[in-house]
Amino acid sequence: MRGVRAQAEDPGGYRADQNWIGAPGSTIDDASFVPIAPEHLSAGMHAWMQYLNDEWQPDPIVQLAIAHVEFEALHPFRDGNGRLGRMLIPLSLYRRGLLGKANFYMSAYFERHRDAYIEGLRAMSSHDAWTEWCRFFLDGVADQAGENERRVRAMLALYERVKVDIVDRTR
Repeated sequence: MRGVRAQAEDPGGYRADQNWIGAPGSTIDDASFVPIAPEHLSAGMHAWMQYLNDEWQPDPIVQLAIAHVEFEALHPFRDGNGRLGRMLIPLSLYRRGLLGKANFYMSAYFERHRDAYIEGLRAMSSHDAWTEWCRFFLDGVADQAGENERRVRAMLALYERVKVDIVDRTR
């Protein structure tokens, strides 16, 4: 973890201070989101890990939608929670056998729909909007799967064109 952003902030260690998300200069009282208190973080992460690893859940993608929003709600580290939360998506899909490789990029969907993503996270903590969140997440998985398929088809078509071109040029 040497040479990383926020390296002086105990990278990889759970945060020891209460943090919050809000406009620059905001206080905890006017924050848009306040994650779990640090004294409850270890128990929260333990419960989260148990849920994430529960292979008896009826739908692994819905389970992942819930696990993602819960990880973001726990906000366990001082820095990098969003990046790590997004990286856990392809790793979890791979671990459950839903991907051949951990190369599924959900971040693009979240970036394209940033306002809806942030609003979905907030609605979960303020209104228990489980159905709406899961619908948003599942739409994202379907959207990104389609995008990934389009990219793979384009790469294969390019490969076929280049392969023919190379044969023609080396005659």
